[in-house]
Amino acid sequence: MKKIAIVTPVFPPQRGGIGKVAETDAMQLAALGYDVTVFAPGASAEEKRVPVTASTGATSAGAPGKAYALRRLPSWFRYGHAAFAPNAGALLNRYDAVLLHFPFFGAAEPLMLSRLFASPRKRATQAKIILSYHMDVTGRGIVVPLFSLPTRLMTSRFACAADRVLVTSTDYAAASRLAPDFAAQPERFRALAPGVDVHRFSPGPKNAELLARWGIPADAPVIVFTGGLDEAHYFKGIPVLLRAFAAEALDAARLLIIGEGGMKKLYQEMAAILGVADRVIFAGAVPDAALPETLRLGDVFAFPSTDSSEAFGIAALEAMSCGLPVVASDLPGVRTIVRPAQTGMLVPPGSASALAVALATLCGDARKRRSLGETARAMAENEYAYERRTEQLALIMKETGL
Repeated sequence: MKKIAIVTPVFPPQRGGIGKVAETDAMQLAALGYDVTVFAPGASAEEKRVPVTASTGATSAGAPGKAYALRRLPSWFRYGHAAFAPNAGALLNRYDAVLLHFPFFGAAEPLMLSRLFASPRKRATQAKIILSYHMDVTGRGIVVPLFSLPTRLMTSRFACAADRVLVTSTDYAAASRLAPDFAAQPERFRALAPGVDVHRFSPGPKNAELLARWGIPADAPVIVFTGGLDEAHYFKGIPVLLRAFAAEALDAARLLIIGEGGMKKLYQEMAAILGVADRVIFAGAVPDAALPETLRLGDVFAFPSTDSSEAFGIAALEAMSCGLPVVASDLPGVRTIVRPAQTGMLVPPGSASALAVALATLCGDARKRRSLGETARAMAENEYAYERRTEQLALIMKETGL
C-alpha cells in the first residue's frame, strides 16, 4: 500500500478553501486504497484517525471502513496560515508521495528545497511530489512580503521540482505565475477542480423559518454571499458588493452575507453609511450542516472577488449545485464555472455599477434565474460532482506512478 503525506496550511474545522480541498484529497485517496496521513500545523498533537465518509464520492471506491490519519506538522512558530516547519523536507524520505497544498509559507520552502538540492541518487529514492497550486500570492499589508517573497522567487523552481502540478483549471494556470511553466511543459500539469457534494448541496424550497428568523419577506429577491470577513479574505469584494447593493434598482432585494471575521464591524458600518443596513443581513458563520439550506434562501449568488487570489470559487460551485445562478467577477478560473448565458453572468472585477446591473437583471427576471439555475445544477452534477473527482484523482495518481 502506497503511503501518501498531505501537507496543508489549514484543515477542518478551520475554514478555508485550501482546507476543504485537502480534506477531500484525504478522503478520496484513502478510499482509493492509499495509506494517507495529513500534516497540518493546527492539528492536535496526538494522531487522529478520521473515517472516510460517503459525501466525498468515496462510495464508488469502496470507502466503508477506510480512514486517514491527521497529525500536527511540527513548526517553530505560526502566523496566520504560515508556519515555519524546517523539518518538512524529512517527509520525502518517509512516504511514497507528498501532496503539498500551496501556498504554504514556511513549509513549502524546506520541502521543495530538499528536492532541489538532493543529489541525483538521493532524489531517485525520495517521495514523488505533487504540488497542488491553489492561487498566486498577492495579498496586502506589511507582513505579506516577509512570508511571500521567498515563495514568489521560487515558485517556478518549485513547479519544476514537482512530479505533477495540480491546478483548479487550465484557465487559471495560463494566467497565473506558473504561466511560463504551463506553456513550456503542459504535460506536467493536471486540472483537478475541488468538487462538490451534489447530494447535500441540492435545489429545494426556501425555509420559511429561516426567512422569518432574519426578517426576510417571502416575496423579496434574496442575494446570497458566503466568504470570510477577515483581512486575509479582502479579495472577496464585500465593499464592492455593498456599493452595488445600494443601487436603486435593488431597493426591493435583501442581501444575506454568510461569514465571520474581524472586518465584519467595518462592513456593517459601511452598510449603514450607504443606507442599506436595514436590508443587509449579516448572518455570521453558518455550520456546514446548515449551509445548503441557507443557500437555498437565495435567488442569486454574488461572487464579486477582486483579484487573482480567487482562483476558482468553491462557494460559487456549492451555490450552483443548489440551483442558484451566479453573478461573478470575470477572473481566470472563476469563469470556468460561471459561464455567461449558461450558469450566470460575469462583470469586470471591482465594478460596483456593473455588478448592480447584473444583480438587478437577475433579481427582476424569475424566468432567467430559473433557466440559469437549472443549467448550473446540471453542470455541478455532470462535471464537478465528488464522484467524478474521485475518478480524475485516481487517474492522476496512476499516471504519476503511484
